[in-house]
Amino acid sequence: MPNTDVIVISDEGSTEHSDDDDTASTSDPEPTSESAEVDLIGAENNLEDHRAEHRACSSQGTTITNLTADDACDDEAHASAPISNECIMWGGLLNCLLKLTSHIHRCMSTWTTSGPHRTVSLKCGHLFGMSCLKDWIKRSKVCPNCKAVAKPADIRPVYAINLTAVDDSDLQSALRQRDAERAKVVQLEKQNQFLRQNLLRLESKLSEWVPPVLAGYPLRCTLSLQICSEKSVRVGASSWSHPSMVYVSHGQEGRFGFSKWDLCNTNVKVFNPVQSGPVRDLKVQCRSGSKDFLLSTGLDKTLRLFSMESKSTEVSMDLPSPAWSCSFDGVRENIVYVGYGNRSTIGIYDFRNPSQCLGELSDAAMGRTGFGVHSLHHVQVENSNVLVGGSLANPFLVCTDNSTDCFSVCDSFQCISLFKGGKTCTSVDFNHENNKLVMSWRTDEKMNHVVGSLDFTPCTDDDTVSHIPAFNHIAEFESAMHMNLNRSRCLVRNGQTIFVTGGDTDGAACIRTVSEGGNVSVVQTLAVETGAKVMDSFTVGDDGNIVVLTDMKGHLWA
Repeated sequence: MPNTDVIVISDEGSTEHSDDDDTASTSDPEPTSESAEVDLIGAENNLEDHRAEHRACSSQGTTITNLTADDACDDEAHASAPISNECIMWGGLLNCLLKLTSHIHRCMSTWTTSGPHRTVSLKCGHLFGMSCLKDWIKRSKVCPNCKAVAKPADIRPVYAINLTAVDDSDLQSALRQRDAERAKVVQLEKQNQFLRQNLLRLESKLSEWVPPVLAGYPLRCTLSLQICSEKSVRVGASSWSHPSMVYVSHGQEGRFGFSKWDLCNTNVKVFNPVQSGPVRDLKVQCRSGSKDFLLSTGLDKTLRLFSMESKSTEVSMDLPSPAWSCSFDGVRENIVYVGYGNRSTIGIYDFRNPSQCLGELSDAAMGRTGFGVHSLHHVQVENSNVLVGGSLANPFLVCTDNSTDCFSVCDSFQCISLFKGGKTCTSVDFNHENNKLVMSWRTDEKMNHVVGSLDFTPCTDDDTVSHIPAFNHIAEFESAMHMNLNRSRCLVRNGQTIFVTGGDTDGAACIRTVSEGGNVSVVQTLAVETGAKVMDSFTVGDDGNIVVLTDMKGHLWA
C-alpha cells in the first residue's frame, strides 16, 4: 500500500501527520473567534462539492453519503468504511472552523480593569477580554463583531474604575413614557391655544356689549331720617297695607323693638319695644285685609307677633335658644318658622299653641352645630312646600312633596345644600315674584354674591314625581368685604329684577342687574353716609322706591 498522508483533527484541536513507518504530530492552540464564519461558509461549500464527487466514485470502495464534521473525526464511525484522504481533510477543517466560531462566544468571563482578561478595544471601538481577543487576532486578523481589519497593535487597553453591565429596560420604558407625555403636552398646548383664541373672541364681543338702560334711573336720595342715636339698626320691612309705611328694627335706651316710619309724614316715627334683646329679624304679614302683623325674633330667646291694629303683642313664644331669623307660613297663617342662632336648626310653632314647639328641622345640609340660621323664607308654589334658608355654613332648601300639610306633620322632608360660593355665608334672599335668589359669601378678601333661580317644575323619574325645586346658577359678582351680617336683596322694581348689595365702600349700596345669560351690570351706586355700614334695603310703594338702612339712619331713593 503506497504511503498516504492523513490529516486528523482531534477534539483538542491538534493536527497529526502520519505515514506507514512513522507519525509526526504538531500541536496548534485552539482558535478563539467567531469571524471564522467567513471561512466556514467556503468550507461547507467545498465539503458539499466533495460529497458529490465522493458519491460518484463508488468503484473505489464504500462511500459515506451523509458525512458531517463529527463523522470525519469519529474513528469508530469510520473504522469499517474506507474514506478518501480528501474527505477526512475537509471534514476535519469544518470541525475546526466550527470550534473557531464558537470559541469567541465563550468569552463570557467578567472583564477586569487589569490582568490577562482586562478590558481592551480595537480601533473600531468594540470591547473584548484581552486574552480572548489576542488569540482571535492571531488567526483572523479582523474584528469579531464588525469584521474590520485588525492586528495585535490595534489592541488598546480601556481604563475604567468600575465596569458593570446595566439593564436599561426601565430607562427605555421611562423614555417611552416621557415621549408619550410629551405628545400629550403638545396636544394640550394645541387645545390651550384654541381656547385662548375663543377667549379673545368672546372678550372682544363682551367689550362691544352695552348694558341696557333701565327706565327710572338714576335714583335720587329724597329723604333721610335719623332712626336711632346708637348703631343698632338691623333689618327693615315695608307695610303690606300702607304704601308709605315701613318698619325698622333697632334698640333705644336699653329697649329693643321696631319703629314705624311714615314716608309721607317724616314727623311720625313711633317706637314699639317688643323684646328685651336685640332684634335679628322682622317680617310683615297683612291679615284681615287691612292691618299689618309683625313677626320678630332676636337674642332674648323669644318669638313675638305684634298687631298694628291693637298696637300690642298678640302672641309671645319662648324659644330654647337665641334666634336669628323667622318666617310666616305662606299658606297656614298660624304656622311660623324660627331659625336658631347657635345651631343649624329650624323650629316650627303654632300661634294657637304658643307654649309648645311642633317640631324641629335639622339636617347636615344646613350645617353643623354653631352655624346659626340667619335667613329664612317660606315658599308655597303649586305642589311644593319649601323653606329657603341660609346658615353660616351654606344656603339650603327644605322640601316636602305634601303641599297641604306643614312640615311638622309630614312624614319626611328633604334638605339639600345650594351653591357654595365662599367660606362663610352671610345672607340669602328669595323673591317669590320671579323665583330668583341672591346668596352672599365672605371669601378671603372680598364678598362674593351668587345669583340663581329656583325651578319648581315637578320632575318625573321612574314614575316618581319629585317636587324639589332645581337650582339654576346664573352669575356671580364681587364687592368689598363687609364683616357685619348685612342683607343682600333680590328686589323687583317697575317690573325689573335688581340686586342690591353693599358697595365697594362703607356707606354705599350698589344696584345691579343680571341678564339670563349671566351678564352683570352696575346700574347705580347709592352713596348714603360716609363711614356708615349698610345693613338692609327694600322697596316700598307702588313706584318701587328703595329704602336703604344704615346702622343709624334710613334713606329713601326715588
